[in-house]
Amino acid sequence: MIINQIKDDLKNAMKGGDSETVSTLRLVLSATHNREIIKRGSAPQGTDIALTDEEAIEVLRQEAKKRREAADLLRKGGREDMARKEEEEAEIINKYLPQMMPKEEIAVVVDKLMAAGFKDFNSLMKESMKTLKGKAEGSLVSAIVKEKVSAKNE
Repeated sequence: MIINQIKDDLKNAMKGGDSETVSTLRLVLSATHNREIIKRGSAPQGTDIALTDEEAIEVLRQEAKKRREAADLLRKGGREDMARKEEEEAEIINKYLPQMMPKEEIAVVVDKLMAAGFKDFNSLMKESMKTLKGKAEGSLVSAIVKEKVSAKNE
């Protein structure tokens, strides 16, 4: 399981004195623990509340996205040093995430959906995200869909 791998890597980082990795992995484990608490609240009594790998990956994606967005905002605010720290944390988290689809493959999926009858931005975006869930970044999918829809409307 991915959470066990993170825990093992946390122990190794602690032994190795890698404070950046230690702090990032602790934050990630805290976020997964919070998700387990939420899951416990909605689960019937006696149900296993441990996160599945898919749920853990979802939490990791959210945490990485938070770091990237924070880095962008910090950079706009002139805080390059703090932006770099956020990006380093995102890189640590990304090590535990499966590879995302390249832009070219996403474009092929969007083209197939357009050929299947999804023409406007909203329906195409909704269906694209359903098809590409967990395989592609939403902002990249959105950019490709906008590009394809505007090219078709010209």
